[in-house]
Amino acid sequence: MPTVSIVVPSYKQGRYIRATLDSVLSQDYRDLECIVIDGGSTDETVDVLRSIEDPRLTWVSEPDRGQSHAINKGMLQASGQYLSYLNSDDVLRPGAVAAIVAFLESHPQADLVYGDMEHIDAQGNVFPTVIGGPFNLAELLAGGKTVNQAGTFWRRSVQD
Repeated sequence: MPTVSIVVPSYKQGRYIRATLDSVLSQDYRDLECIVIDGGSTDETVDVLRSIEDPRLTWVSEPDRGQSHAINKGMLQASGQYLSYLNSDDVLRPGAVAAIVAFLESHPQADLVYGDMEHIDAQGNVFPTVIGGPFNLAELLAGGKTVNQAGTFWRRSVQD
């Protein structure tokens, strides 16, 4: 079973990060690692991280140079064959990781997979779904459909 690595960049997201990590660590796909790279938050983020006892979670809290730097630091630590990053105020639907791995395993020609995305507000209200749809380079270049970052996974070979 291939390992999935999910990097979570964070900075002062203590209000949301528990829901993010719960959505990752409660996935029915067990062979995953979650790597939180926190930029030295001074809110409750570190307390939340300390409270989670799960061997699949590793984290560091130290100053960095922003979100991209945090993602890159996390990706350097990632050991998975499939990779993703999830912002610290986003959540995955139950079963998402298993479905993504099943698709990638059965479609060796696919390097990246993404799906639909729902926007939620701080109270958990859901807004209309943003449909991912089939990839179309012409539409993407013309400013039409986009690839939804949240829930996008790719093969390590793409990262390398």
